[in-house]
This record gives sequence, structure tokens and C-alpha cells, in this order.
Amino acid sequence: MRVIEAFYGFYAVLEPRIASASRAHRERIASAAGHCDPLALVERAKLPLLARDLSALGAPLNRLPLVGVVPDVSTLSRAVGALYVVEGATLGGQIIRRHVCKRLGIEATTGARFFTGYGAATRLMWSRFGNYVDHAPSLELPAAIGAAIETFQTMTTWFDLALAST
Repeated sequence: MRVIEAFYGFYAVLEPRIASASRAHRERIASAAGHCDPLALVERAKLPLLARDLSALGAPLNRLPLVGVVPDVSTLSRAVGALYVVEGATLGGQIIRRHVCKRLGIEATTGARFFTGYGAATRLMWSRFGNYVDHAPSLELPAAIGAAIETFQTMTTWFDLALAST
């Protein structure tokens, strides 16, 4: 449960900031063609999955520690870089899910929704994200890469701290 709590403490701060940067970008480029979400952030949201898992496992959300600092994701490019790490963790979650289910008997409905990711659509969602990155005309690759590195480093530091007492 400590690992899920640590993920929650990180995503609770990072995910809304990524959504904010994406929303600001969409508002700047909105046209008569519509207001789409090319990153499908609503579908990619992990915080609701984590909240359901923690609830199923009996953890009180209002008492969980949150990461103090996350990387700057104020531009779309930096948000995409951070999202790269989040989506990579979603792929890795598929492997973790198999072990959690096998060793602990926890399924998606009993505390492993987060590690289940998008279920059967996980590879498709990764592919769509990669396609967006490959074809986004305004993506500044150095900023995205920098944010990805910072996000991974921040996540690693947060997990070291959050799990130190385990």
C-alpha cells in the first residue's frame, strides 16, 4: 500500500499541473474546428485510479503526504515531457500488476486499478501518445526531454523519501 500512497502523493501534485498546461495550450490554439484534447488527458488521468485503489485498501486520502516540489510543466512541451514519464510508468504498471495479483491476490477492483492502467488499451494509449509526440508541430523537444529527466529524478527522490520508513 505504501507504494500506491507514494504514487498518489506524486500524481496529486503533478497531474493537475500537466492538465493546466495542456488546457492553456488548447485555449491558445482553439479554432472553429473544435476544442479537442489531443493528449486525451481525461482518459490518461491516474489520480482517480489511485484514489479508488487507496479507498479499496482502506487508506485515508486526506492524511497522505504530497510531494513538495514537482518539475516545471507550465508549457505544453514540458508537460509532454513529464507525461512521457507518467505514461512509461503506466506501461511498467502492467508488469507490476501481474506480480501484485499473483503474490497479493489484489485485482483491479480490490486495489490494483492504477497498475492495470488502461487495461487492454495500454499499448494503444502508448502508441497514441508517441504519435502525438512525433507529430506535434509546436513541441520543443529539448524542453520536453529536460522535463522528462527532471520528472524521473523528482519521482525517484520522492519515492526514496516516501518509502524510507518501510
